[in-house]
Amino acid sequence: MNVRGGIFHAPSYISDKPAVNPTVQTGSVVTSKKKILIVEDEEKLRELVTLLLSSRGYEIECVSDGLAALGAIRRKAPDLVLLDIMIPEIDGFEVCRQIKNNELTRQIPVVMLTAKRHQTDFARAEEVGADWYLVKPFKSAMLVETIMRFLPGESALPAS
Repeated sequence: MNVRGGIFHAPSYISDKPAVNPTVQTGSVVTSKKKILIVEDEEKLRELVTLLLSSRGYEIECVSDGLAALGAIRRKAPDLVLLDIMIPEIDGFEVCRQIKNNELTRQIPVVMLTAKRHQTDFARAEEVGADWYLVKPFKSAMLVETIMRFLPGESALPAS
């Protein structure tokens, strides 16, 4: 562990080697199915968000802690990360910082999805490079709208 000034600084767990997203064959056209990584330790919320987003055509991967999130990003970079702050192993702020400090992953939009609603949390999320901040509880439409802001027209199906 590296500790400076009372703040834990985890070593970087993201590789400098590029990860590749899968493609989907549709007729004679190959299109990329947009992948969203959900990092959430509450199982019911993970299931709800997975159902909501997979029904709209997104490929979903779920993990429940910060180390698993960084490992998933290293294996196959997502197009967007939904990231809780209060997660085991490495908190969401540090996961976001590592994503945004790595040349190969800094372009991945990170949406913080958390119960933390204090102004200092908003400021810290901005400081580590988060692209957006949604507070729980949230409306499904707001989550979908936010994702479409970062992945416009990509693999999203209309609501049924």
